[in-house]
Amino acid sequence: MSSNTKLSGRRIAITGGARGIGLDTARALRLLGATVFTGDLDAELAVREAEAIGATGLQLDVTDDASFVHFVDQVGHIDVLVNNAGVMPTGPFIDQSQAIVDQMFEVNVYGTMRGVRLVLPDMLARRGGQIVNIASVAGRTVAAGMSNYCATKHAVVGLTRALMREHHGSGVQFTLVMPTFTRTRMTEGATSKRIPVAEPTDVAAGVARAIVRPRDELIVPRSAAALIHVADLLPRRVGDTVSRALGADEMFYPGDASA
Repeated sequence: MSSNTKLSGRRIAITGGARGIGLDTARALRLLGATVFTGDLDAELAVREAEAIGATGLQLDVTDDASFVHFVDQVGHIDVLVNNAGVMPTGPFIDQSQAIVDQMFEVNVYGTMRGVRLVLPDMLARRGGQIVNIASVAGRTVAAGMSNYCATKHAVVGLTRALMREHHGSGVQFTLVMPTFTRTRMTEGATSKRIPVAEPTDVAAGVARAIVRPRDELIVPRSAAALIHVADLLPRRVGDTVSRALGADEMFYPGDASA
C-alpha cells in the first residue's frame, strides 16, 4: 500500500485507531511506509480496519494498566506513539454525572499519561523516539457546554508542554496536536457555526507531517491556528466576545450529551 518510503522502518503505535482520526492517521502513515499498529477498545473493528490498510490492529483499553502494558509488549519496539484515544461527552457542567467526568479523565488524561509512562523510559535510554499527544484547541480555549472536556484537554496541553521542558535535550520529541472542531462520531449532533472545521484526514495529514519533520505543536486547520493565536493576544473579555460571535458557545450548549 505504501506510496513512498519517508517513514520506512519506523514502528508507530496509535491508540483509538479503529475509526476517525486514529484510523485516518494510520492510513496516512502506512502510505509513507511506516509499520503501523493500532489499538482500540473495539478489538474486532481494530483488526478489520487495520488489515484493510496493511496495519496491525490490537485490542487496547487505555484506562487499564494491564491492557496498555500488553499492547506495548505486543507492538515491541516503538519509534512513535500517537496518543489519540479520546471521548467527548458534552452538555452543561451540572448535568454531567461524576461517572461521565471520571470516564473523560480516565481516557483523555490518564490514558495519555499511561502511554507516555510506558514508552518513555525506552526512548530515553536510546535517546530517540517521538510521542504525539492529540489534544484539541479546547486545550487552549474554552466554550460553553464543554467545561469538563476542556478541563481534560487543558491537562493534556499542560502535560505535553511540561514534558517538552522536562526532557529537553534528551533526544525524545514531544509533539502536541490540537485539532479544532473535527467531523467525527464525537461531534455528531453538533454544528460548527462559523468555527473553522477539520476533517479527520486533515488531522491525519498534520500528524504525518509532524512525524516526517518533527515539531513541537500543530493546530489543525491552519485557519484555526490564526484565530487561536490572535485570541491569545486579546484581553479575555474581547476574546470571549469574538468567540461568541463565531458561534463557539452554540456548538455544544445545551448540546446532545448522547451524541
